[in-house]
Amino acid sequence: MARVKRFIYNSDFMTIAHVGREQINITIPAGETRQGLYGGVLSYPLKIPAQSFARSRLKYVGSMMTADVACAGDFYISATKSGKQIQYMAFLAFEPDKLKVLYWVQNTTDLTTVLTDALTVTLTIDFLRQPNT
Repeated sequence: MARVKRFIYNSDFMTIAHVGREQINITIPAGETRQGLYGGVLSYPLKIPAQSFARSRLKYVGSMMTADVACAGDFYISATKSGKQIQYMAFLAFEPDKLKVLYWVQNTTDLTTVLTDALTVTLTIDFLRQPNT
């Protein structure tokens, strides 16, 4: 096994830098679940610092629960409407200068049409940069 000879301990080498934060309110619109499902794409302007990577947290305040959790690129929230179980699914896609949210809303109880409520969540995105970049 080779031994590293020129390693100098430096605490700056072991940390990452916080270079920005954005907070976005994402609203999945209300709609009818025709054949049990509907979906779409939302686009939000977003300034992404150069050479950075993102870590995000999701905050949701609803009538049944409040959640503040780490979000690794997608989220699922369940709700009840007219006695039916409704599943909100969303996937985050970072593109240059924008955030795209691909969403689906599904009636998981059956294939009947249900008028669902809009869902609003707050997404906090922290941009981090590795040292020496």
